[in-house]
Amino acid sequence: MFCPLLIVLAACSLFSAGWSLTSTALRANGQLDVCNAVCDNRLSYCGQTVTCEGQKNFLFCGTGQALVIRSAIYGRHNTRTCSRDRAASEISNTSCGIHSRKVAEICNGKRTCSIRADNNMFGDPCVGTYKYLTVTYSCQRQSVTCERHTASLSCGFGHVLVIQSAIYGRRDTITCRSNLALRYVRHTGCGIQSNKVAEICNGQRNCSIRADNNMFGDPCVGTYKYLTVTYSCQRQSVTCEGHTARLTCDLGKVLTIVSAVYGRQDTKTCTRGRRLSQTRNTACANCTTSTVAEICGGKRTCSFLTSNSLFGDPCVGTFKYLTVSYSCD
Repeated sequence: MFCPLLIVLAACSLFSAGWSLTSTALRANGQLDVCNAVCDNRLSYCGQTVTCEGQKNFLFCGTGQALVIRSAIYGRHNTRTCSRDRAASEISNTSCGIHSRKVAEICNGKRTCSIRADNNMFGDPCVGTYKYLTVTYSCQRQSVTCERHTASLSCGFGHVLVIQSAIYGRRDTITCRSNLALRYVRHTGCGIQSNKVAEICNGQRNCSIRADNNMFGDPCVGTYKYLTVTYSCQRQSVTCEGHTARLTCDLGKVLTIVSAVYGRQDTKTCTRGRRLSQTRNTACANCTTSTVAEICGGKRTCSFLTSNSLFGDPCVGTFKYLTVSYSCD
């Protein structure tokens, strides 16, 4: 059982003098606050770009990673950004903005992506104001598995899988082509979003899933397909009932709770000295994400007693444990 917590990204303070700046450039200029509200820097990358109206926005990730768009806002929120050579009347309206899903629709799951910041793409939330596009994004790990092969996803010790997206189909004529004839790969508008990978793999350290029509259905008969999975690895803590859970981040970082489950899901965890009757119920769980987030969210260190009084008792007579997935940001 995986209980996602909606993580709200704080807006970063940015300055642009009339062109698109990546977070790397901004960080070098000392203009970027920490944008890593969903990422552990050792496992992924988070950033933000600002693109002035009429300019092109270019996002990219490293090899084996893919874009996950967190937010995209087109408008104006201050008088400094994208203000070079602009009249005061063009930058005075700082309460202008529209949230758009178009960037996510175009860029999610790709390694590189470009998009133009203009009214044709996003509409005009404030006529006469010179606007800019602010995109907050992360680069997550990506796995591509050809049809009838098995996808193997894994995280390092102490971390678990969090699936961002899984698409079965075909988006280009190059991936998983090998020596196939063109007729098997030319249909590139084929794809189905699936929750099955998340249902099977979320919260596990290692996970395997077969990329085939039996698992996902066939979105384009006659086309040779592949499974594209975008995912991250989050830290995990397991604490037995009656013991103290301790979550800690390095200096300068704070806890973000991704999920928390109190109960029992196997017969191996927290079994020492316990009778079989106390560990055989493996279908026992309370989603406690909001409770742990309220106690620990935003702190560098956090400790609390794992007990029924705090989380309730989802299965009386069963010896339970608390599983927390979290990041340090």
